[in-house]
Amino acid sequence: MPVITVDPEKCTGTGICGNVCPKGPMIWDVVEKDNRRLCVVVDVSFCLNCKMCATRCPTGAILVKAK
Repeated sequence: MPVITVDPEKCTGTGICGNVCPKGPMIWDVVEKDNRRLCVVVDVSFCLNCKMCATRCPTGAILVKAK
């Protein structure tokens, strides 16, 4: 199962990661934290390791690694 890391300093909460992901709503959510929107991983077990989220993230905040 892959490991998905989101850098909260880089993430702007666009939600693109969840939109481009084949399993989007099962893996990704956008939350409000400290008056900022952040993308968070809800359940990595659905990840197909396609890395679309990392490829399309406009700020490079996502890292997907094989475990």
